[in-house]
Amino acid sequence: MTGTTDLEEAFSEVKALVETDEKGRIVLGADYSGKNFRLSVNPRTGDILMPPVVIIPERDMWLYRNPVALASSRQVWQMPPQRGFQEG
Repeated sequence: MTGTTDLEEAFSEVKALVETDEKGRIVLGADYSGKNFRLSVNPRTGDILMPPVVIIPERDMWLYRNPVALASSRQVWQMPPQRGFQEG
């Protein structure tokens, strides 16, 4: 056993050392520019976890809470776009 946790083994090291600035900020780099993250801290160890998240407007949440509507929407999204008008 190496003394690492399963969580540590699931990640790869991006930077060997990251130092905060005078305001407590860190620079993640251009690959993470413009992204949102949820910040979790393990109070026992002080380890920080920052998984990326997608923000969904509250007015759109009904779709993700309704499995039938979501499945229907996904079917429509996968259909090729229709061009022009069809006689009906």
